[in-house]
Amino acid sequence: MTATHLSGMNEPLSVTISLPEAAKLLGISESLAREMSRAGEFPGAFRLRVRILVHRQVFLEELERLGRGQPLSERDTDRILARAMRDAHVRLTALHRNGA
Repeated sequence: MTATHLSGMNEPLSVTISLPEAAKLLGISESLAREMSRAGEFPGAFRLRVRILVHRQVFLEELERLGRGQPLSERDTDRILARAMRDAHVRLTALHRNGA
């Protein structure tokens, strides 16, 4: 997956994706994704207030691990949220430095 999307502009992808979007990528129902998230079994999922978000990079890394037959590695939602916040901060700092 590339770091930009193809909308004619080179805008960085969001650090997170929605749970329904991640469920669609996996080919599972949103209700199953929510159930897995509540059980701490959805790769990269974390709760931010009332929303459940999925850290894009953790999600992709965990899918690669699962594809190789390895167990999930990051299940601690606090660590995933902290990583998402760090990634967002880095992206915002880079945007400000580049004058965007």
